[in-house]
Formats: sequence, C-alpha cells, structure tokens
Amino acid sequence: MFLFRKSFLFLVFICFFTPLNIFGICPTAFSELRALGLPNRAIRALHRAGIRTPGIGLKSLKAIERALAQKERGLDSSVDLSGIRTLGLSNRANNALENEGIHTKDELEALTEGELRRIPGLGAKSIKEIKEALEKGGRSLATDMDPSSVYAFFSVSTADALYRAGIYTIEILESKTEKDLMRISGFGLKPYREVKKVLAGEGRSLASGSPSIYSLDFSTRINNILTFEGVHTVDKLVSKTAEGLMRYRGFGRKSLKEVETVLAVEGLSLAEASDPSN
Repeated sequence: MFLFRKSFLFLVFICFFTPLNIFGICPTAFSELRALGLPNRAIRALHRAGIRTPGIGLKSLKAIERALAQKERGLDSSVDLSGIRTLGLSNRANNALENEGIHTKDELEALTEGELRRIPGLGAKSIKEIKEALEKGGRSLATDMDPSSVYAFFSVSTADALYRAGIYTIEILESKTEKDLMRISGFGLKPYREVKKVLAGEGRSLASGSPSIYSLDFSTRINNILTFEGVHTVDKLVSKTAEGLMRYRGFGRKSLKEVETVLAVEGLSLAEASDPSN
C-alpha cells in the first residue's frame, strides 16, 4: 500500500511539473501570463505543456501576441477598459469583431447596425447582445442608417434575407415581383406576409407579375412541397395538371384535394391532362 501511494505521488509530480520544466515554464511565469489577461484556454494549455502544445490555436497565439505587445508599450492589458472584451460579450461575438480588426469600444461604437450585419459570424442574436452591452455603458452604435434601408422597415430576419439577395432599400424592393421574392433563399411564408403588410402600410407595392402561391390559403406543408418543386407563382401552379402534381414527393390525394379546393375559391383550376409533361 505504501509503495502504491509513493508511485501515485510520483506520477502526479511527473504529469504536472515535468512538462513545465521541459519548456522552461515555472509557476512564477504562469502568474505573469495571467497578469497579461490571456484567455483561459491559452492559460490552461500553457499549464499543461507549454506554447508548443496543440492545445493552443491561432486565436490564442494572437491573443498572446497582442498582450505581449501591450506590455512592451507599458500598458497593463488586465485593466484596459477600452477593449471590447470588457463589455462581457460572448466569445462568438468577440471573435467575429476581432477578426474584422475591431478591438476597442470606440471602434465598435463608430459602426452602424447595418455594417455589423455584414460581419461574418454576427447574427441577429449577437447584434442584440452588442447593442444591450453598449447601452449598459451609456454607449450606442452609430445611427446614420439610410432611411430607405430595408432594416428601417422590416424585422432583422426578413431584412437579412432581403439584403443578402441584393435588395438593400425599399425602392429596390418595389421593383421586384412576388416571383423574385420566392427565389430568395430562406424567404418563406412569414417574411412574405411581413413584406406585403409593411408595403401596404406605406402605400407601396411590389412590381406587377404573377402572384406568389403564398397569396393563396394553402397549408404550410403544401407551400413547402410546391416551393421545393420550383412552383413559386399562381400562374405556374395552374399550368400544372393533377397528374403532374401527384408526381411530387409527399403530394398525395389529400394534398391534391386541398389545392383544387383553394384554387376553386379563387375561381381558378389546374390544367387539363392534355400535356403529359405537366
């Protein structure tokens, strides 16, 4: 039993202290590294084996480099209150901002919400987090948003979808047809209805063209099947035959009956079965 305890203590000593001696890192050095304000991940990796261990990635090394540079300039990074990391943001938000070269609160405050949305890795949740953190410190984002921007009219998710499709302003949106909107990735029934409602409230409208299938009272399941098969407009739908629709995956007799009923309410019907391709 005595020999077992001695062996166990010896192994503990080897595991925790030998790597530090191999790489020339002593406990005193670790206290100095902590004073640099390095990320916990970097500190833990250094504790385990030193800088050469795979536990330290590129981001941690960059953080070490910045901390050392600050120390050389005579700055104490542990009390640098101008850094964005003092805002208490999530690691995802901090990393996205720093990858774009945004390291201080002043740099962050100079950006508009629209500019933040263009930063990879920053979604609606992260932007909300940033705005709330700035407000707690009596700060805010720049407010020079274009009054015609889609972000001034629509929810974040809808505006994001429009912006990614190159629709930056309400005027550009007015030049689009319902068919154009249906081609936008991730643009479903909810954003479609929001766009229609907001435009109507502003006395505006989409360009003329065949109405979207979303303008009809189909179930979500029918809308999803038709959209997946590339049937985005009412004109495209009424050009299809019952037999053609029945070839769609997941489209059975119950679905066909729903489509025919909804079309009948609008005074419309499916095409006759004269063209086998439909």
